[in-house]
Amino acid sequence: MKWPDLDSCNFVAGRTATEQDLMEGRAAFLLKSGNELFSTPLEIDIPQYALHINKSNNEETPGIIIQAEKTDDGQELVGFIPVHSQAPVTTSLHEFRLLGKSTPHIKLSVISPWL
Repeated sequence: MKWPDLDSCNFVAGRTATEQDLMEGRAAFLLKSGNELFSTPLEIDIPQYALHINKSNNEETPGIIIQAEKTDDGQELVGFIPVHSQAPVTTSLHEFRLLGKSTPHIKLSVISPWL
């Protein structure tokens, strides 16, 4: 499997996503009610390589985290683009193994084609 180059992906780092970020593909989600945003950026490296771990069957989906925010009620959410897709997914940070900014050199035991 070939990992994409982080320089080639769009992302949101150090701030919460805007509607413009969503429209331009830099974000996977927007946490907003009316005109009020209800999240803060998480302090993790963005973008970075990661594996989404399906807890029910231990399948690993490789991809890139492009966004990370914490909701006012404490949920830590990330925008993730699986390597096999260009469609961003939003899910909980605790479902990931973060791999950092260097191209990973790992062998995957079970790779899921879908998140």
